[in-house]
Amino acid sequence: MTENMQSKYKRMNERLNELSTLNGNIARLAFYINENDMTDEMAQVLEAQREAMTRYRDILQSRIINGVY
Repeated sequence: MTENMQSKYKRMNERLNELSTLNGNIARLAFYINENDMTDEMAQVLEAQREAMTRYRDILQSRIINGVY
């Protein structure tokens, strides 16, 4: 494997680790939202955060699939 390929492979693995961590964070946030009583304002803010995290995850996943590391 060339040095360039090794570098790209390393960046891909970093993105895969980031994706895995992000999926765990989304799951924990969703669990928190679903399992706790909170004010409507707090629920709206946390739901907006979850949606933003999910959009970021979708973009990151697309980058990985398309080789843009």
